[in-house]
Amino acid sequence: MRKLIVGQNGFLSTPAVSCLIRKREINDGNLINGGIILTASHNPGGPKADFGIKFNCANGGPAPEKLTEAIYAMSKNISKYYICHDLHADFTKIGKTDYDIDGYGIFTVHVIDSVKDYVQLMEQIFDFSKMKELLSGQTMGQFNVLIDSLYGATGPYVNTILVEKLGVDPKFMSHTTPKPDFGGGHPDPNL
Repeated sequence: MRKLIVGQNGFLSTPAVSCLIRKREINDGNLINGGIILTASHNPGGPKADFGIKFNCANGGPAPEKLTEAIYAMSKNISKYYICHDLHADFTKIGKTDYDIDGYGIFTVHVIDSVKDYVQLMEQIFDFSKMKELLSGQTMGQFNVLIDSLYGATGPYVNTILVEKLGVDPKFMSHTTPKPDFGGGHPDPNL
């Protein structure tokens, strides 16, 4: 691996990772084979069984079970790993930083505005002008929507799409600032 593409502040929603893989299918002349998602949710892992690792393939979709089983089987044979102690990446600033890793060459950390990429994709897929008409009450009368992001990674996407792009009153959005502890709640919205 020679390059890490990460969302600003370390946040990318799972759909945004899918978008990113597909949008940047070829990056600096190299094919992107997939993306690793470190996720808190319904994935069974971690001390409280609320953390998991997902792998999305080159098409942006979840890896088939056959592939994840093969990866798991390989992981059981890992006998050592290396840590790059002096790599201090600043995930708060958008941009690229190259690091010279002794004996391994250049490693690039590219911090992106993941919300921007995802919103561009949504604007291609959906008719935002029609959605804005509906949400403003122009087509069917008053149409209210309430969104609770549960302090998860979707909050910034909700604010940009629904409030900034579609004109929904921010009072109908709640818990849109991501928090590491999900505001004391569980990360799985189905519970």
